[in-house]
Amino acid sequence: MIKAVLFDVDDTLLDFDACAAKAVQYAAAKTGLEQDADAIYRGFCEYNPVLWRRIENGEITRQELRRTRWRLVFSAIGAEGDPLLFERWFARGLARGADAMTGAHELLAYLAPRYRLLIASNAPRAQQYSRLTHAGMLDLFTAVVTSEEVGAHKPDPAFFDACFARLPDVLPGEAMMIGDSLSADIAGAAAYGIHTCWYNPSGLPLPADCHPEHIVDSLTAVREFL
Repeated sequence: MIKAVLFDVDDTLLDFDACAAKAVQYAAAKTGLEQDADAIYRGFCEYNPVLWRRIENGEITRQELRRTRWRLVFSAIGAEGDPLLFERWFARGLARGADAMTGAHELLAYLAPRYRLLIASNAPRAQQYSRLTHAGMLDLFTAVVTSEEVGAHKPDPAFFDACFARLPDVLPGEAMMIGDSLSADIAGAAAYGIHTCWYNPSGLPLPADCHPEHIVDSLTAVREFL
């Protein structure tokens, strides 16, 4: 029987692309790069996912990502700006980003009285607290666990150790992980013995080596099995 549900945040509960687009516009306005904002965002969409996969693989740190991503973007598009200054303003803008994925509020309202809910995120702790607060979601969760405080990223088992330390009366087989990342959320949780639900609104193909228990293209569909 499922007792707890672990949620990823970005592109599961909150629309990261929408939040990041607004944060880029905000940082561009603060640093005098308004004319380059659209190109900067396109570059961000190209480089940021690659850098985050390297974090998940243990190849770079989050600090290296912050130092690197805007330098790569600015170099690619020929923009003249201070990458570190842009990063500071981007982080401030992103901390206020609270655009919810379709159906997220409704699903949480349904699950909260029935299960213990826990955030399991690789993003910075203060950023996710701020965004979940702005979204009106934070109070529905038993705990927020982030890789920054744990010192390990999903899919590392040490990350999930920290999650279940916050759920001392719940076994991995009594929990379900809902997330959009096959590597961090689904493969990591499955290896730990957690039930899995892949949120796949874009209809991406499922690799042969990954086997989520549930696949949904809308958050509303989660109610069919929880």
